[in-house]
Amino acid sequence: RHTYASLLVARGVPLFDVAKLLGHPTPTMTMRYAHFQPQNARRAPDALENALNLITESHPETAKNPNPRAAND
Repeated sequence: RHTYASLLVARGVPLFDVAKLLGHPTPTMTMRYAHFQPQNARRAPDALENALNLITESHPETAKNPNPRAAND
């Protein structure tokens, strides 16, 4: 279970999904199984940048005004 959870988290599977797959009732229990790996934390900014790029590519109007509500306030 430790290896399964750790490999899933290392591949970018969200902890919430790992918890569901393992049948854990709390995130704390999943965190015991999915051992933290420092290299994953270093990849987080890249993952966020990739996600933002995908949004910008599929919705170019978002790049022009990323917070449309702010213009109306």
